Amino acid sequence: VEIDGAEFDVSFDEPKDFKITEDVTTSSLVSGFFMKYATWDWKNKVVSIRNGGSVQRDEKSWMDEEPSALDLLNLEKIDSKLGPHHLAVEDPFEHDHDLSSVLSVIGELSVRNEIIRAAKMFGENKNWAEICETVMPERFQDMEPEDLFHDLRSKSTKDVENLKSKLQGEMKATETRISALESEKKSAIRMSQAMKGAIEETSDLRSEHKKIIVGLKTRNKDISDKKAKRDKINNDVILPLHMIEDELVKVYTRLTEELDVHRVPSLEKETALFSWFFELQSMHAKATEASKLHLEYVELIKEQKSDIDQLKIFESKHDEATAKLLEDEPLLKDANLTKSGARSYDRRVYNIRRALQERKGELQKQRREMGRLDAWLRIQSGSKSGGRKPRGKKGGKKERTISGPVTLGDLSDMFSNSSDKKDGKKVKKVNSKKAGMKKLGNLSAHRGSRTTYKRKD
Repeated sequence: VEIDGAEFDVSFDEPKDFKITEDVTTSSLVSGFFMKYATWDWKNKVVSIRNGGSVQRDEKSWMDEEPSALDLLNLEKIDSKLGPHHLAVEDPFEHDHDLSSVLSVIGELSVRNEIIRAAKMFGENKNWAEICETVMPERFQDMEPEDLFHDLRSKSTKDVENLKSKLQGEMKATETRISALESEKKSAIRMSQAMKGAIEETSDLRSEHKKIIVGLKTRNKDISDKKAKRDKINNDVILPLHMIEDELVKVYTRLTEELDVHRVPSLEKETALFSWFFELQSMHAKATEASKLHLEYVELIKEQKSDIDQLKIFESKHDEATAKLLEDEPLLKDANLTKSGARSYDRRVYNIRRALQERKGELQKQRREMGRLDAWLRIQSGSKSGGRKPRGKKGGKKERTISGPVTLGDLSDMFSNSSDKKDGKKVKKVNSKKAGMKKLGNLSAHRGSRTTYKRKD
């Protein structure tokens, strides 16, 4: 079969006789299953239904990558994403898909714990009822009881009608709140999109603006460094460069001129003159460096002034572009036109959607409760009628009298019998046991559909 350009082999082998050579019981097969996976080498093996056993991780390049569920649990980060391929189970049809990829931190640890728990209990000779004991029974507290009307039987019709009237008011308030949230969500989405559009329209100006600001900050540091070095040298070397050069020429001339035999300087004076000459040379090097730093400092100041003038031009252009955008989109008049401002509206949309989901869940529960109250009032009105036979042909079906607890199946039979359909078609009855099981959902083995993210609004 080809799906979206990819081929899948969904064929099955011809049926073959499957025989177990050893004398094994069903209970030993079940306990063997749990024992096998309780001691399974998850670090090195992949469960392969297609292969009838295991496949080495190296063959599929499915490494047990970090972080593990236990690491995230210890760090109290149970909402973080797991590393891939922890409980690696190969999809028998799509071989590149790991069926464990949908597991959360708690999900993975729960699967492992249940397998180990079952294997341990088999080893302790626990009975089947104990092994299959419900995990976290509090999850089923909100499930419908066998008798849908257990809490209404002791109430009068007027009390039930009052409950219904009160519930109608609550439903109206919930619907009003949902409508307000929907409106608020649309407004926030529009605002976010408008801000992103405005930011995109002025992105070129913003980038140039940012580039200049970065340049100013970097240059400011260079200016401060050069100024500090120059000032330090000027504090150490008191004489300016031109005076040092003049003094060097004088001292050099005196040291290199011909001596008058009648005026020979003393050794002490000659030593002091040479010392002064060497000191002047050192001062000259430092003063030259200070002069160079000063020229660089002046050049940087000029560049800084030029960039500041350029920045003013860009700011003026940005203000003009923003003003034009505000004329087209009044919503943005008092908005903070920055990426952080747009992100704040995105977060607002996310929070509104969560609130909407909760309110819609409440409304769904209220509608179900309204249906239950309506059903009970119909039952009560039917019982007060004295059990009169329905109008129609002779020999018609008798109206069913309900006594004791009412199940979903009973309710379905009652509604089907009381319907006013005139097409003469036979209404299919729902088995009471099957209807009762619907409360628990579809528990049969089936291949579920994978969750896909669809962007809305």
